[in-house]
Amino acid sequence: MFGLSAAAIVSALLAGSTPDAVLGPPPARETADLRGALEAAELAAAEARRRQAELENRAEQASSSGERLHARIAALAAELQQGEAQALFAAAQLARVERRIAGLENTLAAEQAPVAGLIAGLQQLARRPAVLTLLQPGGLDDAVHLRIMLAHAAPVVEQRTRRLRQQLREQQELQAARRRAMADLRLRNEAIARLQAALGSALQQQRALAAEARQAAFREEGAAQELARQARDIGELVARADAQAALAARLAALPGPVLRPQAGIAAAPAIPVVAATTAGPDAPRPGAYVLAAVGEVVAGFGEIGPDGVPRSGLALRTRPDALVLAPASGRVAFAGPFRGHGAIVIIDHGDGRTSLLTGLGPLDVRAGQSVAAGDPVGRAAGQSMPLGIELRQGGRPVDPLAAAAAGRRVSPR
Repeated sequence: MFGLSAAAIVSALLAGSTPDAVLGPPPARETADLRGALEAAELAAAEARRRQAELENRAEQASSSGERLHARIAALAAELQQGEAQALFAAAQLARVERRIAGLENTLAAEQAPVAGLIAGLQQLARRPAVLTLLQPGGLDDAVHLRIMLAHAAPVVEQRTRRLRQQLREQQELQAARRRAMADLRLRNEAIARLQAALGSALQQQRALAAEARQAAFREEGAAQELARQARDIGELVARADAQAALAARLAALPGPVLRPQAGIAAAPAIPVVAATTAGPDAPRPGAYVLAAVGEVVAGFGEIGPDGVPRSGLALRTRPDALVLAPASGRVAFAGPFRGHGAIVIIDHGDGRTSLLTGLGPLDVRAGQSVAAGDPVGRAAGQSMPLGIELRQGGRPVDPLAAAAAGRRVSPR
């Protein structure tokens, strides 16, 4: 009979009452991962802000239009990286709020189910004439039993109602936080788009000023492409670039006339940037190393890869089209596509140091071009292909993160 059904609902309500059945904190691992992402984004943004202020100061002190343009490009690149780091931070904040909302909605559904069942049962019972209840066998006993259970259930219902009101208020606050986080992320992305346009315009101006050096660039790029055709894999390509740089250094040290080197090994004269980095106390220290992009490390230096071999560099997951910078000053030994690695850039830093950047899309440099630390070299290909960063000294791998943290000349492991 229906009285027993309503009693069963009340019993279930009493048995399932748990005063602490509210939304708990997120799992420890999830909290640690999110905290790590936020801290990494904050550190990247702080470093980019420092570099941007330094470069803007250098731009103001530049004496020629070419120097000012080059310093302006470097400052825009630093500002863009700062914006990308802030966008990563905003995305992490939004993800945290979304997870809290999802957890709260699940808790609300679990809390509301027994109360909703009890209310529905009591409404049906209230619509039933009392005479029918008294005339049914056992109806009076059931009614007395139900009244006693409802008296005990009243405090539980009141407690659950208070808890539901609290959770509904929290849900409203979280939804407001989600709207704020989404608006913040939208503003960050709009700022990134504006900076990308400004940087692209400045790079076009620089390329226009460097038009007279393009012929030499084509010769240099042709020699680099010949290296790519001769190399069987990317490791051999880096080794060939190292050998080419070493040969050029030895030839430059020889007195008197220099014999023409062999084809495929010779390097055309390097194309200078339109304006060299301004010297002075604010200039980067010789050999200073900066991380090429903002992103999440998905494979660390020295980690054992699927092939059982320790990794010789880093792999970063970046924003699509993220800006990639030259980690240190030097000369571009190779810039172009390479099978299985997207577009790649090899930079010879001198003193036996070489950087390899893989997983790039559009490039802003070409072989033979001189770059300073922090100059844009291109854009990341996207999330489908991580950005690879390798640093070698004397042919031996060096941890790029340690080199960037040290901010000074590095030594091989």
